[in-house]
Amino acid sequence: MSKFDGFKYGHYAGGQDIVEAVSNTRETSMGTEVKRRVLLGTFITMEEFKGRWYTKALKARSAIKEDFKRIFNSYDLLIGPTMPTLPWKIGERISDPLAMYSSDILTVSANLAGICASSQPVGEVKGLPVGLQLHADSLSESKLLKGMRAVEIACGGM
Repeated sequence: MSKFDGFKYGHYAGGQDIVEAVSNTRETSMGTEVKRRVLLGTFITMEEFKGRWYTKALKARSAIKEDFKRIFNSYDLLIGPTMPTLPWKIGERISDPLAMYSSDILTVSANLAGICASSQPVGEVKGLPVGLQLHADSLSESKLLKGMRAVEIACGGM
């Protein structure tokens, strides 16, 4: 997220010097949750924690990539829910970071593995929207789009 300092990308808030300008820009352009995740990422990549956390995370990422590679040797698409629970009201869990992070758990694997993914609405449960997620191998966007279209037709879409 450091690249979004307002100089090359994003909003620029200005300041008396570079430190103040970056601080002001981040303060005005990033929400609480984004700041929390940036700080957590900065913390685990610090030299004194690199061996304990970051190196292990890189190994886990490699294992995830290999698992997906094996899956896509046999299947074109994976299908599943976008979230493990029904959505909550806007702002309801903002004070509980772990509850918020757990809602992302099914979507992070695509980012870690570097594969294509989509989420699309497929209906409602108890009046709340439910999303379906599709995964395809990297550089297989055409398969993903065809799968999304099939889901859309099956759900009564266009």
